[in-house]
Amino acid sequence: MMDTSRIGNWILKLTAILATSLSPLCAQEGWQTSDTAGLLNSWSGVAYGGGVFIAVNGWGKIARSTDGGQTFTEVLDAGWAIEDVEYGSNGSTMAFWATGRSGSGDFLYESTDGGQTWNDRAGEFPFPFSDGGADISLDVDGNLIYTKLRGNNNIGDAFLYQGTYYAYGSGPESSVLTSTNGTDFTTAVADSGLWLLGGIELDGNALVYGVTFETPGDFSTRRGVVFEPTTNPSAPGNPTIIETSNNTYISDIDQDPATPTTLYATGGYALLTSFDSGASWTADAVADGTVLFDMSEMAIGDSGRVAVGAQGIYYLGGGNDSPTEWGGYPIVDGYVDTIGWTGLLYAEFAPWIYFVSLDNWAFIPEPGTEDAGGWVFIPSP
Repeated sequence: MMDTSRIGNWILKLTAILATSLSPLCAQEGWQTSDTAGLLNSWSGVAYGGGVFIAVNGWGKIARSTDGGQTFTEVLDAGWAIEDVEYGSNGSTMAFWATGRSGSGDFLYESTDGGQTWNDRAGEFPFPFSDGGADISLDVDGNLIYTKLRGNNNIGDAFLYQGTYYAYGSGPESSVLTSTNGTDFTTAVADSGLWLLGGIELDGNALVYGVTFETPGDFSTRRGVVFEPTTNPSAPGNPTIIETSNNTYISDIDQDPATPTTLYATGGYALLTSFDSGASWTADAVADGTVLFDMSEMAIGDSGRVAVGAQGIYYLGGGNDSPTEWGGYPIVDGYVDTIGWTGLLYAEFAPWIYFVSLDNWAFIPEPGTEDAGGWVFIPSP
């Protein structure tokens, strides 16, 4: 056995091992580019359900992945731009819905066999082309809702908060639209004075995300932000910059279903994670050769995540080679619970390990977790 008394003072100083930059991690592992078999890019949406990821793009392509996002193959060419895809109940069974715009109006495709085949249901939801495109939302019970939103104001995705659906008009002075049924929206605030893009309900509050300018009107200083949690999504509080690249934004935030305090954000040129309900954020690692650009949306699978953007589809974890344990402990949705040792760890980027209780990273190769290799010992306070 290891002589813990001898190493009791070997306190791991994480900040000395890992600077605030995650560049060592980026050079080894992280988000990787999916194989899309020559499909055109401009990916606009992604959804997950039943072990399948479905991605859609502005060229009318619907693509499917059954290996955690590593490869996508085309299953439908709609011929017109597809703007959104979601997974939920259609009232009788679980289904994927994909929607977009054609020359004669909006269209809606549905798949009830895991994205293998698609049926056109647009005739059941007639929205004239002049009214703009449509989006898909989910109600509180996970039912799919065909949502008429987009138009001349380029309205973004709707979200449900305390029984009311909210959506924001794009631009530095976003309008605020509300709906009680998720389909018919009215303008609640014509000019919010903020650039709002979307939100989620979190612990009884709305966590709204969007854009701010470090220099008013200068798009090169546009930054992605989350606003202070609020009970009034029409007027969120002060913004916190979490995406620091030039001319960027936050386009999507998702909550980890297995660990509700963990959030994932899709930024213009980065993918970010928060382990504390959005109070602080860290940029995810990106594998060598992977370039994130104009990112749109993320979907969370059972063993990994997929994100889409203007130049490709990207995956993290998942697939058939995902590790199932670290240091002898099982990995569940990226996390390792060491219980009495160091508590909850995040091992998705191993050998870089995130210590939740210490809010920092350490580099621990697998042999270093074995007794013979010398476990890193961190005495409790």
